[in-house]
Amino acid sequence: MSDSTSGAITSVQRKWYRLGVAIAFLWAAFVVVLLFLLRIDQTIGLAFAVVASVLGGVALTLFVLYVYR
Repeated sequence: MSDSTSGAITSVQRKWYRLGVAIAFLWAAFVVVLLFLLRIDQTIGLAFAVVASVLGGVALTLFVLYVYR
């Protein structure tokens, strides 16, 4: 290991770490909403899970590829 990267956290690493933390909080909110909807009606919960997962995955991919890099 070189001295320039040993033990130092770069701004790029910090940037991706913050994105990971934000995704974790969004995922936790998604799970809470999903559990709430599943208690009301399983069909609504399933529809929410499928639609939100697909749209969220596409949105995250586009965000990382075109905005966040």
